[in-house]
Amino acid sequence: MKKVNIIGSLSSLYVPTSNFQILPFIGYFREKPDTTLNLNEVKEILSVPISQLISNKSLKTQEKLSLKEILTAPYFLLCNRIVWGATSSILSEFKSVKKDIY
Repeated sequence: MKKVNIIGSLSSLYVPTSNFQILPFIGYFREKPDTTLNLNEVKEILSVPISQLISNKSLKTQEKLSLKEILTAPYFLLCNRIVWGATSSILSEFKSVKKDIY
């Protein structure tokens, strides 16, 4: 297994629907790693250039119906896929701090 070079961590995020607490870390590999998809954890793995991830063109919003109100939900459009929810929140924080690490 290749070594992950850890840069740092982001804010802890509680996800009420799953009752999970997520502590995301930022890291990189010097070479592309071998990956195995665990369908119990993720739907698919996307390889996205940092330039696309931090581009303002990637961040979108959509109105969603909540229990009793309409909310504006942010999401990322990456590799023609909609990335939303907890992953979108984590990527939004990464995007806001990227100038300190990129």
